[in-house]
Amino acid sequence: MTSSIHFKNQPKFSGAEVDRIRDERRLASFSSLENFLSNDDLFKGKEIEVEFSHQGISSLVCFIEGDEKKLVLKIAVDNTVTEGSEALFLRTWEATGISTPHIYKEGKLADRPFVLMDYIDAPNAEAKYKDDKEGRNNMHLEAGRILYEMHKPEATGFGKVIDGKGEYASFKEWIDTLNMTNRAKYVEENNLLTREHGKFSEARDILVSYVGDSNKSSYCHFDYSAGHLFATEPLTVFDPNPLFNDGCIDLGRTLVNYIAASGTYPKEIVEGYCEDKILDEKVLRASILLNIIYKLPYQHQKGRTQVIQNFQNYLIQNKFPR
Repeated sequence: MTSSIHFKNQPKFSGAEVDRIRDERRLASFSSLENFLSNDDLFKGKEIEVEFSHQGISSLVCFIEGDEKKLVLKIAVDNTVTEGSEALFLRTWEATGISTPHIYKEGKLADRPFVLMDYIDAPNAEAKYKDDKEGRNNMHLEAGRILYEMHKPEATGFGKVIDGKGEYASFKEWIDTLNMTNRAKYVEENNLLTREHGKFSEARDILVSYVGDSNKSSYCHFDYSAGHLFATEPLTVFDPNPLFNDGCIDLGRTLVNYIAASGTYPKEIVEGYCEDKILDEKVLRASILLNIIYKLPYQHQKGRTQVIQNFQNYLIQNKFPR
């Protein structure tokens, strides 16, 4: 017996040329979704309603509601997310006591990795504390502490997850890939940053020296911010872009998410993260510059001039410590 499925809306597509491949994968996933829901043991023979989220472009997300509970199906359309990697990260963090959505199933749909997990009935922390300065500051302090705890489980290798390990054996191999060097080249050729903002080569050397030759890394969220925390007690982590790397790289990426939106970042995140450690300012600045360079090509192709200006202004005002 197949399921009775009611789609409350349709997926949203970007339509931008830079997102063309992602849109094609979203469409292919959507086309395979009804067959999956009709035949999967969790839904077979049941009446279910499906509603698509219109947030984000790196995955196709839908909320599935039946007689018993509401679930979230997330289908990744970015190649950085490999089969089982998001489930691995969420389960690893859950095992250490961090609040995450419980995973019921993972696999592939239309050749794209998916996870099926609990629906968390709470607003995200960004929305919850938007007009509450004290609450927002406390939330960011706690978010920094949580991020530090997320980095404690030890992994092997760097980059996207291949057979449970990072794609590259060392940080140096990861940062010297064509992916990173081509992004730096794009930024230079399009005059998005100049010498006064900082040089990729300088940030690279600082970070390679800091991380060293070890093949040990951390479980990194790579898209962490208040928008990817549910305002539960304690805060619930969701929607990682699961990659293995050094924690300082993930911290810098977190701060860059905020800089993109407002030109600065909440100091409380760093305070919470560094309660039990001291992080070299030069290393943190290098991580921020690296992550800005990583993000700039896409922002430029999307025509997001305000984000680019926010990045440029921040880098002018925050030079490498001498």
